[in-house]
Amino acid sequence: MALVIEDGTQIENANSYATDAEFSAYAAARNFTIPALEADRDVLMIKAMDYLADMESEMKGVRVSSSQAVSYPRSDVLTYGFIVNSDAIPQSLKNAQMEAAIAAYTQELLSNAVVNNVQSEAVDVISTSYFDGGKDGRIKLDRVIAQLKHLLIDNNQLLRV
Repeated sequence: MALVIEDGTQIENANSYATDAEFSAYAAARNFTIPALEADRDVLMIKAMDYLADMESEMKGVRVSSSQAVSYPRSDVLTYGFIVNSDAIPQSLKNAQMEAAIAAYTQELLSNAVVNNVQSEAVDVISTSYFDGGKDGRIKLDRVIAQLKHLLIDNNQLLRV
């Protein structure tokens, strides 16, 4: 599937903030290996968008329109003491997507079900104790978080694993 780039004008069916050329240049500048074929890189970029979509409730501001395809553009976003234009796609958001795409090349970013409630286990005289709740299904990507910090409501939420 080809990338459809959101440029701040609420593109119908948008599925990426960054272009393939931007992604390729970003990865090359940091000496990261990514697939040689554009179609394979597009898949990584779309997986990265899925990861970012899962974080939308943690983002500052609100969508400009209820019908837009992706989380940005947003209104009411204050970062570094300045209002982000409601038709802007911040470069750091593009960078976060590209970082997540790089990570997606070697690992799954989201899982369908992860339940890890076990607090402790014993083998002899079998004993198991459990935590309340479960483990979050989103892995922590420090390089993505570093790009997004100023666009999120509460950075401390991202410390979960």
